[in-house]
Amino acid sequence: IGSCVIFGKPRYLLTQVPLPVLMGLFMYLGISALPGNEMYERVKRIFKDQSIAKSQRWSSVPTGVTNLFTMIQVACLGAMFWVKSSSIGVLFPVVIAMLSPLRFGLEKAGIIKKEYMDVLDED
Repeated sequence: IGSCVIFGKPRYLLTQVPLPVLMGLFMYLGISALPGNEMYERVKRIFKDQSIAKSQRWSSVPTGVTNLFTMIQVACLGAMFWVKSSSIGVLFPVVIAMLSPLRFGLEKAGIIKKEYMDVLDED
């Protein structure tokens, strides 16, 4: 797909591939990358029985704090999608820029302790 930008022949071949096939390919790549993603794993853990869930790196953090942090991340993701697809989509970079102050604001306000935030937001 990258060579289609530079060369004409691959670009022509790519135009012959139906759009649903390309969308299916990208959807498969996205879904196959989900396992191992920490946010995805924490969202799954909300719905699992804690007694049988395998231990994760963030297991030392209380479950309520982990769930709160995960829900805040999901809300931020939803806000990004909403802004991106609305008439104010040009402000999308502002939403991205506000994620870091939000993280530090959660610590400063005492909503999530610094030691918990360091574990949850390590990578």
